[in-house]
Amino acid sequence: MDVTIPPNTTAEIFLPEKDGVVKVGSGSWHYEYGTNTKLEQDKFTMDTTLGALIEEPLAVELFQQYVPGMLDGPMISFAYGMTISELTAVMPPEGVEVFQTVIAELNRQVQ
Repeated sequence: MDVTIPPNTTAEIFLPEKDGVVKVGSGSWHYEYGTNTKLEQDKFTMDTTLGALIEEPLAVELFQQYVPGMLDGPMISFAYGMTISELTAVMPPEGVEVFQTVIAELNRQVQ
């Protein structure tokens, strides 16, 4: 983190995941330290479309494992443009869990 404090002023800096406050005077300050905060974004989320999910062979394999035949129906192509959030909005919790599990596994294994 880089901080610049204007001339003739002081500041209190609160560093994420650090206790206390760092008091500094004017000038430029650089702070670098390890953190537990995950700053990377997952590739797949509940806002990903079904079509984007099933482009991944692992997703197809997982859906076949958890819900055999789900991707075989002729009407499924109509859902390809829908987000997982849209698809699961009216599903029972077990259905939502399947999608969450597939998304989590994809984010673990696919870069």
